[in-house]
Amino acid sequence: SLSATGSVAEGGSIVYTATLTNAAGSPVTVTLSNGAVITIDAGKTFGTATVAAPTDDVYKDAGSVQ
Repeated sequence: SLSATGSVAEGGSIVYTATLTNAAGSPVTVTLSNGAVITIDAGKTFGTATVAAPTDDVYKDAGSVQ
């Protein structure tokens, strides 16, 4: 499964966590659509990647990341 930080302040960090039901027999790599990579090491059930949350651009409408 894949989960992420529920709420993040502008300019903060989003932590994505990939979780396996059983421990990985060899390293597992998950590439997110934003290019971030999560590696789950052999013998582990989860891995994380931290991505900077975007800040608002005063020249664009405010947005949100889901």
